[in-house]
Amino acid sequence: MTWFAPLATPFTTPPRRKKLLAKTQTSLCEGCHLNVRSQFSMPFKHRVNEGFMNCTDCHNPHGSFQPTWANGARPRHVETAKANEEPCLNCHADKRGPFMFEHAPVRVDGCMACHVPHGSANSRMLTRPVVFTVCLECHNGAGNMGREANGVRVQFPTPHNMNSPVYQGCVNCHVKIHGSNADLRFFR
Repeated sequence: MTWFAPLATPFTTPPRRKKLLAKTQTSLCEGCHLNVRSQFSMPFKHRVNEGFMNCTDCHNPHGSFQPTWANGARPRHVETAKANEEPCLNCHADKRGPFMFEHAPVRVDGCMACHVPHGSANSRMLTRPVVFTVCLECHNGAGNMGREANGVRVQFPTPHNMNSPVYQGCVNCHVKIHGSNADLRFFR
């Protein structure tokens, strides 16, 4: 009887790659979005470079549905959170409403009315370096905010002398600026 030896190397499949991306997600996205890459180097930022979060936590690289917040001006490829809200609310759930007393910019314009989404030189990723200057963009006494220009008017003279440092810390008293269920002026 003739004995045939088995083949020296049996057929094996090559090891499978776990991911189909050519690079890490962050380096792949930042390859084209250089302006965003520089924003993640700012002092106050979302921690994408540190690996704490990924671009797809907020963005859908394959497209997104029609805008449902920010008056239809939502940037393309931005993911929506529960109930078609901004993706910011996935992590910052304490800012989610509905609130009995809503702060209109949060509801109408969204987070980007006051914050820079990727990174900023300003604390809390604000659009301005000091909190009261962000507030004064709308609360300036003109009363022209809102669709019908019937926003909250600041009555002058007011007990708030904005030249005094005492009144320049708006959020020291108005602590619930994103919305409140207890107070119309966002005190608590």
